[in-house]
Amino acid sequence: MRFSPESASSEAREAENKARVDGVRQELASFAQDHGLRGLDDRVKRGLDPVGIMAVAETRRPVESLAAKEGGRYEDVLKMTLDIQTGGPWAYAAKLKEAKDPDAKVWMMMNAANTLGKEREMDLTEAEFAADLDRVRGNLAEAESDPEKFFDKARQHVLEESQKRFRVVDGVPISEMDNGFIAMAVNGYEAGIIQDADGMLFVGAKQIDDEVFRKWGLRSELREDRGRRDVEFYVNGKGEALIKKLYPGFAVVLSRNFDLARAVARASDKSRPLGPDESVDPPAEALSHTLFEPTSQKGMKSGEVKEDPMTFLRSKPAGPSAGPESSETALVRLKDLFYDEMAFTKSQVIFLDALENLRRERAKKGKPLTEKDFEKTAEKTDRKVRQKMDELRYMIDSMSPYLDELPDEPLTVMDMAGGAGDLGLAVSTKLLAEGRKLKETRIVDPFSRLHQLDVFTDTITDHLPF
Repeated sequence: MRFSPESASSEAREAENKARVDGVRQELASFAQDHGLRGLDDRVKRGLDPVGIMAVAETRRPVESLAAKEGGRYEDVLKMTLDIQTGGPWAYAAKLKEAKDPDAKVWMMMNAANTLGKEREMDLTEAEFAADLDRVRGNLAEAESDPEKFFDKARQHVLEESQKRFRVVDGVPISEMDNGFIAMAVNGYEAGIIQDADGMLFVGAKQIDDEVFRKWGLRSELREDRGRRDVEFYVNGKGEALIKKLYPGFAVVLSRNFDLARAVARASDKSRPLGPDESVDPPAEALSHTLFEPTSQKGMKSGEVKEDPMTFLRSKPAGPSAGPESSETALVRLKDLFYDEMAFTKSQVIFLDALENLRRERAKKGKPLTEKDFEKTAEKTDRKVRQKMDELRYMIDSMSPYLDELPDEPLTVMDMAGGAGDLGLAVSTKLLAEGRKLKETRIVDPFSRLHQLDVFTDTITDHLPF
């Protein structure tokens, strides 16, 4: 093997990044244990938010300096940050909007350090996290150098531009941004929803009322969650966990049912009284365990397959069959074909479903869809699909060393709990593009046929390069 300085340098950087991220992960875990927090070490995948900034020594030091320069105390900033982490920003909305107290000003600067220059929300590799950590440190250094100038920038970013970070549907604010709850709170809401790129729904509120869950027929159970004991789940009559409540004002809607998430948020916002004909109760089907169900498939009988909404996709000719190619250029080309076709199909189906949902919401109010609705929906869909493809590429890159060790004889790829099969299809494409012998690919999901995800998978495979 010939020695390559570039390879050695790359390996050294990789080792340095790994050591740095491992150190940050340990600091986050220790801080979480000391302060009774959950899941804080996950910030190495998403980037440091204000509480993460205070947990890590290299970003905490500028915060201590900022608190002193603003005439406040670090302990007050820490208390405010911990309160917001566990209870949301709702109780601090007025204080943040006024932004006169030293602790509120420092917290706002930390929030801006987290978000200024951040292109989009997505899972980070170790190298990407290290680069993002440098971005946060750079913002904090700028704040420490001239606190008042940076605060003016932070105030505009957090407050004046806050209305751009969420939209309101049936009285409930919804955002796809990591700091969406802050934007909702300073605009007078006491509850809202954040939806991530995978469709996971998070409800934040000043206080989530457990009695509402019981009224809906859900019961509370303490279960283990990712190695953590005594996490509160709300379970339906069939024993299916629909909601995971991590803090008094924060819950995850595990079923990804938007009607249920909206009902939880609406019931939790006490600042907005219900109208005479308004109910916070979710529809009955929202209280059964359902995953994402395309709107074009709703109302179908069990076992019925309705392909008409996807005809425009199936009419697009599938790409030519590609045989095994061994060159690096061919591998990259075939992989790019896969991700291009996957993104095309997913974006078209998601776009149509989102438009149908929006059309129904507008129809309830007697309003038609506008050109602006089409543009916003297309932009949101594009952002989500691009993030999903980035995450899929990252997972395949992470798995590559293990895939390379597999034998050459015919292989079966099995994607367990695979949904529409994105990961299983990506693994299969990589193996085929490298000339590996693949016997079959199986996408196994207990809800696949129930929610016609198999139709979605078939549509995708019609358009893949193999």
